[in-house]
Amino acid sequence: MRAVILLALATGCYGPSHPDDVQGDGPQGDGLQADGPPTGGDGPGCGPEFCGDGIDGDCQGDPDPTCPSNDGPETPIDVSAGGLFNGDVRFAHDDAAPGCTPPGGRDLFFQLTLPRQEVVYLDTIAYPVATFDTALSIRQGTCTSLGSELACNDDSCSGLQSQLAVELAGGTYCVIVDQASPGQYYGGFVLHVVLGGRTGTHIVPGAVGVNGDTCGALDDSAPETNCGALGGLDAAYWFTLCDGHTYSITADTCTSEFDSLVYLRKGSSSNPSLACDGEGCSPNGMIAAVIPPDEVPGLFWLIVDGASLSSCGTYHLSANIE
Repeated sequence: MRAVILLALATGCYGPSHPDDVQGDGPQGDGLQADGPPTGGDGPGCGPEFCGDGIDGDCQGDPDPTCPSNDGPETPIDVSAGGLFNGDVRFAHDDAAPGCTPPGGRDLFFQLTLPRQEVVYLDTIAYPVATFDTALSIRQGTCTSLGSELACNDDSCSGLQSQLAVELAGGTYCVIVDQASPGQYYGGFVLHVVLGGRTGTHIVPGAVGVNGDTCGALDDSAPETNCGALGGLDAAYWFTLCDGHTYSITADTCTSEFDSLVYLRKGSSSNPSLACDGEGCSPNGMIAAVIPPDEVPGLFWLIVDGASLSSCGTYHLSANIE
């Protein structure tokens, strides 16, 4: 019996390493992302498997893998409209090095063009969660130019996946999904891209107290009609929430010196409000909302608005996000 066990270990034949590995054959199987390592073959001269090179790098005898369409910076996938984008870096090449991780991880390229300055949110956390340790990098300019890195994130939300939000000027940017370290076995992910639709001030969840003045601001957002006001000049505050939690959010503008309202939104700042009020502490607003686990992770907004275009002034936004 001992000889049989040793033979099985030596040949690399082992049971399923992942629920999707339906043949239970590890790296020699059905091509699913769970089939085990595409690197570190079984014999002398074996090593990493790369797509499109005509070489059986991992010595498994499988056909040369087809490269993802966005394997190189010359052919990025356009994500300018936002949404969910599938990818798999298992057999991709290493064309870029994120500033927040060691070099050597395989990567895929996405390109984003913004018509105006706004907040952009990215994650690899959900839809479903990525199967490897990801890193996200945003670079100035097109992917072929690979300009300076503007933001980079490795581990977020107490996990191995990435979450990143940053305010960017109008223009073109390259988004890179990378392995946080070389030699990882799996590579499936879904990139979540959200366009915030406006500028704002970043706040961190917890107790929040900020002062401001909407006079001289822009009218970038508008409340729903059931909020009891038409809206006017406004100020926005954005924050991100992680997955796996229920959040309680309260906010008010009770001490403001003009007729104001406050509303909470998720994703784009033009999406319908999760909560909106202009009379909770008349003539100002007070809201309370619960964000369930199926609504996170994501980008969220608290917006202070005037009751009308002629209504503006100094305000104090008091909020608690926990």
